[in-house]
Amino acid sequence: MDVRLTGTPVQPVLEVVSDYEEPLPGTRTRVSDWARSLKARWDAHAGAWHVNATHPHTPNTLLGNVRVAEYDVDETFDTSVDADDVYYPLVGVVDDRYAVIYPRFYGFEACENILPLSARWEKGEGRFRAPLTDIVTRDGDPVHADLVVSDTVRSVAASVHATHAPDPNFPNPDTTTAKHAHQLATATNGDTLTDHDRERVPAWFGLNLYGYQHAGALAVADGHYLLADAPGVGKTRTSLAAAAVSGTKRLLIVVPPVVLTNWERETTTSNLTHPTGGSVVVVSAKKKQPELPETGVVIVADSLIVSRPALRDAICQWSPDCLIYDEAHRAKTWTSKRAETMRDIARHVTGPRICLTGTPVLNTTAELASILSITGHLDPVFSGVDTFMHTYCKRNRFRAWETRLNKVDQLKHVLDERVWVRRTKSDVLPDLPKKQRSTTYLDVDLKEYREAHAEVITTITEWLDTLDSPPTLAEAEKYARSSIGLVSPLRQAAGKAKIQAAEELITEHVANLTTDAEGRYESPLLVWAHHNSVITSLYDSLDAPCAVIDGATSTDERAEYVDAFQNGELAVLFCSISAAAVGITLTHGCDMIFVERDWTPALNTQAEDRMARVGQTRPVSIHTLIAVGTLDEQVARVLDEKADMLDRILTKGDNRVTDNDDAPASGYSTTTRIVLRLVETAMRKKYPTSTVSFS
Repeated sequence: MDVRLTGTPVQPVLEVVSDYEEPLPGTRTRVSDWARSLKARWDAHAGAWHVNATHPHTPNTLLGNVRVAEYDVDETFDTSVDADDVYYPLVGVVDDRYAVIYPRFYGFEACENILPLSARWEKGEGRFRAPLTDIVTRDGDPVHADLVVSDTVRSVAASVHATHAPDPNFPNPDTTTAKHAHQLATATNGDTLTDHDRERVPAWFGLNLYGYQHAGALAVADGHYLLADAPGVGKTRTSLAAAAVSGTKRLLIVVPPVVLTNWERETTTSNLTHPTGGSVVVVSAKKKQPELPETGVVIVADSLIVSRPALRDAICQWSPDCLIYDEAHRAKTWTSKRAETMRDIARHVTGPRICLTGTPVLNTTAELASILSITGHLDPVFSGVDTFMHTYCKRNRFRAWETRLNKVDQLKHVLDERVWVRRTKSDVLPDLPKKQRSTTYLDVDLKEYREAHAEVITTITEWLDTLDSPPTLAEAEKYARSSIGLVSPLRQAAGKAKIQAAEELITEHVANLTTDAEGRYESPLLVWAHHNSVITSLYDSLDAPCAVIDGATSTDERAEYVDAFQNGELAVLFCSISAAAVGITLTHGCDMIFVERDWTPALNTQAEDRMARVGQTRPVSIHTLIAVGTLDEQVARVLDEKADMLDRILTKGDNRVTDNDDAPASGYSTTTRIVLRLVETAMRKKYPTSTVSFS
């Protein structure tokens, strides 16, 4: 047989030219059997075996063992190079921050075994890729002696290390500070707060806090950076309070794109920019990238940072002194681009790195590793990703990581003591009011809504064209009262726009549901909507026991579903407000989401009271979703106006269905009021100088 060193210096190949049945020199073993033992590939056209890996032997040793003393070397290699010179894995650099590792003759499996778990295989490129700082230490040494690292790579690694903030310095768990932080992290009310604790949240902080939120904020500020409270407990306010306690001057808030506006509202209300006089800047995909402020708050979608490397670099150079990452489980997959980007950004944050998630573990404890890396706990508390994974996880026969069940209690003890703040709604019952209302403003895809809006404006413009002059108030009122059908397509488009966000919220809630000893759900979710299309989409998307009560539900089915909910057999019950707002009791649950609301306050209140009624032993959480830029915002204002009016008439009544507090009273019906506003919009297009206001 003839052997030749071919390929390239980064991806070398030993080409063994042989007849298929030819024996190795001096043996009866066929060359083909020997080649297969090396997992070589047969090239029938060339009549040759291609050997890519020789580990555990060097190429020369391997060939010597089969009595091959000489071989040819392709001209792609330097004349002084032989096969042993391209045996050990070679490290290079891409994007000035990532290492690429070519296994060469060391082989894929052997190379994988010496690399940290942060390395991922790029099959198309025939190499591994990992953060450069995970391959070359601050001292310039490779993480394994068998890795070949040039002086150039060492220099780049040193530069990258220098730009990273120091790892967080978490207190020893035996210190008084750490013990008090642990106590605060488990607090379910404000009774454990000392006078000093109460003074730590600045007086200028603009959001009201329950006692357990105050305690949780202090625990986060003192090192429990993983804020894992269950949905409905109030992670947003707790995290903003923690940032205020930490004295942040440059706060980076990374969120799912759908809640950018909601975080902007909460952050502005919190007064976080008060001490420095800075500003709140929202980076949106729809607008030109703004200048980052000298001091203040930057709010950006995680998906945007991933898709725009220049934005990521600008944020890293901005050097935030605090990070809040909402829905951090979105970065749970270690090798995903989102996780890599968020870990990279976190390494540039000089202060607290706060991760918010109600579902820190969905499938396996392996999902915690990336989140713990972002918070900074992974290395100092768990001795790095490799130690964490091999201690608390194991590979199954498909090489996927799964939970090591006999280590779960140990892991939870460390998380409780040093890492997270984790309270469920049932934990904090004493602090909560009978009804706990919250609103989330969603940034949604407005394409379908805008199309519907344009059609409505066209219809109104056609009416305006029939008039000799701009309409009077009386004419506009008459038209509005006779044209309330114009609102229907807008209302439905607004509801559809919220489906994706609602699906994610419902899925998160279901992931947090607990069951009793008999497997019954202890607090199933109630979801309200108006349109059947919205309810059907949400129902079809959910992989959990659920049911629907709408206008098509028979009396017997209705009773069956109510009983199933009350018996803990359903995870979610979807209800139409018009069909289920009266006549049923659903007190086995205490959490509801209004994906859509009725335009009559009393019907919304009646819907709420399916849970908040006699027999309910827990506070009821009422979460309303509002799509920014749609009819939702107008409806919210009108409902608040009606509530103000009803509050004056029906004193001590429960007339409010949102957590907004402003807007004057109006005598118009909801639909009439909205059509009048649409008429105003059409008039501004037809008569650009018009300043008329009918609503």
